[in-house]
Amino acid sequence: MAAKAALKMGAGLVTVGTPESCLPIVARSMVELMTEPLPETSEKTLSFEALKKIATLVKAKDALMVGPGISTHPSTSELVLSLVPKLSLPVVFDADALNIFASKPGILKSLPRHAILTPHPGEFARLLNLSTQDVVERKLELAPQFAEKYGVYLVLKGYRTITATPEGKVFINSTGNPGMATAGSGDVLSGMIASMIMQEKNMLESILAAVYVHGLSGDIGAERLGEKTLTAGNIITYLPSAIKNMQFDM
Repeated sequence: MAAKAALKMGAGLVTVGTPESCLPIVARSMVELMTEPLPETSEKTLSFEALKKIATLVKAKDALMVGPGISTHPSTSELVLSLVPKLSLPVVFDADALNIFASKPGILKSLPRHAILTPHPGEFARLLNLSTQDVVERKLELAPQFAEKYGVYLVLKGYRTITATPEGKVFINSTGNPGMATAGSGDVLSGMIASMIMQEKNMLESILAAVYVHGLSGDIGAERLGEKTLTAGNIITYLPSAIKNMQFDM
């Protein structure tokens, strides 16, 4: 879903690096996606042995996204933790990448300059070793503190998504609805952000635009289908309408 969203958001080419046994499934999901088979563990997750191939692959890319669906398998975790110091391109970390970071919080100091982390409150709570309730109640305090401490952009997903900058500034998104609290919605947003940061030079504007359009697409979907039945796939479906609306407004 992240890769599909990246394409719909305007990326010219999107390559999905996936365990080799999963490649046929990914390739069939959307014919426009490029795929790259990577070494896998016996449990069919990405293996540490994929490190060299990934490091070579990203040299020809404009942006990278790491996390959705990769698992926290020990070999996969070793792969992610070893990859981080080698990265210099714009990169979005989401989902299991964040859970891996939570197990080794020292890696946060090695993140690439102006990396983008896109946790939901539960993932952010694990990064901070706090309860989810604490994060929800103190998000306007914790998000900018974290972003400034580690020099990253933090996109704290949820109803009224918060974006915090490395300078400690905070932006609250005005689009979106409770119906978007569905599995995969966050993956869609992260794919959209990865797409935008390779299209535009201004990192902050790219992130804010992706967050806004993500919510707007969800709002269009809710208007046509209702909040209760909204799915992450619907958000991708209505992305073209949201982008078209934005262009008209401009």
